[in-house]
Amino acid sequence: MPFTEDGSTTILSLDFCSRKLTTFPSILNITELNLRNNQLVNLPEDILLIVSKLTLVDLSYNKFTEIPILLQECSSLQSLNLSHNMLTDPITETKFPAFTFSSLSTLTMVDLSHNRFSQFPPNLSQLPKLSHMLFSHNQLSSLPLSLASCTFIRQLCLSHNQLVTLPSWLSNLSLCSSLNLSNNPLEDLSDLHPQYGQTCRRMKYLDVSNLSMKKMPDSMCGLLDLRHLDLSNHQSSKFSQAIHLPIFNSLPTFPTTFSQLVGLVKLQAVGVKLSELPDSLNLLRSLKILDISHNNICWLPPSISLLSKLKFCNLSHNNICMLPLDFEQLPHLEHILA
Repeated sequence: MPFTEDGSTTILSLDFCSRKLTTFPSILNITELNLRNNQLVNLPEDILLIVSKLTLVDLSYNKFTEIPILLQECSSLQSLNLSHNMLTDPITETKFPAFTFSSLSTLTMVDLSHNRFSQFPPNLSQLPKLSHMLFSHNQLSSLPLSLASCTFIRQLCLSHNQLVTLPSWLSNLSLCSSLNLSNNPLEDLSDLHPQYGQTCRRMKYLDVSNLSMKKMPDSMCGLLDLRHLDLSNHQSSKFSQAIHLPIFNSLPTFPTTFSQLVGLVKLQAVGVKLSELPDSLNLLRSLKILDISHNNICWLPPSISLLSKLKFCNLSHNNICMLPLDFEQLPHLEHILA
């Protein structure tokens, strides 16, 4: 445990997770504060004694209804987790000042998932170092144009919202490696720029499950380094019931450019009414996991027997009568469900 020059102890990390706290213990010289899973509804004034040194704050699974304004004083903060609270949009007409992110210039990660926001908090787009933004399970119906300035985003999670369109800036996230748009009533992804694959070439993880796509856009097939792609309709999702809309992807075929996804390691296309696979499937030479269960496939192209790295394949709940010759002899195939 480190000591200061006068011999006193300096606590760098303080974990009060799941202690059912309702007040804050007065302890100085900490840089990481974990108050996860307590009964907190606000932060006491004495937290001002430590906020300037904090780099990580976890206030998830509490009972906050608004972002504590005292967090504005966390001038060194890098990671902020306020997920699983009851946060709502700030009230503009009030005599009390609303929280603003503009003073948190060092913030790189913010998690506001599982709250009740219908719009992004003000000034969030002004954070110059923000790279990880988690905003799932809210009530967003649109994304602000101001987020176009967040050019350093590497992870963006917008799942389980009410998005119906995508802004143009989403096609310009050149550093983004993980994008989750699942469980939104997006009818298609035509808002993606035709050069999306070339601009966002660092994309590794893309989840577009439980949308309302009728066609997979060619622009998505330009993501040559994409590793994981989920196009499925996951029946366990409660999203469509929550907003009373039929949310599902209907993709009877893949585009002819699909085989350009040569870096793909995991492909999920469960329950999307897929009726056939492209003959050029063998070009997905990195593919290890393939789940195309619960579809309308009757025939598999012989090229599937050339997926030399395939380890797991789920073909169940289709209409396939016969597997291609030598398919079960693939050198790395460990599990097959048919």
